[in-house]
Amino acid sequence: MTYVNQVDALLAKARGYLAQATSQPDNWPFCGSALARSLEHAACAVFMAWGEPYKAVRKMHRHFDERLAPLIDPAIPPVVRWTWEYEGGGKPDDLGQLFTACEHIIDAFDDLARNDPPLDWNALPIPPPADWEGLSVTERSSYDQRWMPPCRGVRASV
Repeated sequence: MTYVNQVDALLAKARGYLAQATSQPDNWPFCGSALARSLEHAACAVFMAWGEPYKAVRKMHRHFDERLAPLIDPAIPPVVRWTWEYEGGGKPDDLGQLFTACEHIIDAFDDLARNDPPLDWNALPIPPPADWEGLSVTERSSYDQRWMPPCRGVRASV
């Protein structure tokens, strides 16, 4: 399965977040968050292009460390991790250097996404979606109880 349109959309979002970050360097909480999101989206573009799609959310960081970091330029993962970890921290001393590094990393991820994965890359299988009709009555009941708790203190009008 190919995800060409989604890869392009993720890279466009990554560049958009970077542009937002660079437009508000004095607002570090916003800027740091935008930089973190830009790198998440760019990394997800690589994953998606290589057949292993993830959402650009924090839990994807583990997949970056375990799956992608060992296969890319060793200078990239420390900057990516630092940007993710520093989000919400104090403003770095050389923000211009961080902007430049993030721009280069997004470009590097763009190049990776547009090329075939390394020969030793094996995309993890995507599990099939759960089929409601295929669930047993017990499984359905368990789901209903967890996600649709009974309303308490509400009377039915007569």
